[in-house]
Amino acid sequence: MLKDESRFNLLDHADYPQLAADAVLILRLLGCRVWEAVKAPQLSVHEVQAVLEAQQRLRQS
Repeated sequence: MLKDESRFNLLDHADYPQLAADAVLILRLLGCRVWEAVKAPQLSVHEVQAVLEAQQRLRQS
């Protein structure tokens, strides 16, 4: 994820278990956590926008 909150596809897998393993490896190297959107609850567009706005406010404070 970039600073402007857009995404850049680093890897493209058809095999989800391999994708998850690669993500964990890369994120451990970067010191980041994994967010599994596949397993995340389904949110409406408005709920997602509210979350993003709240994150932006936290970053600015």
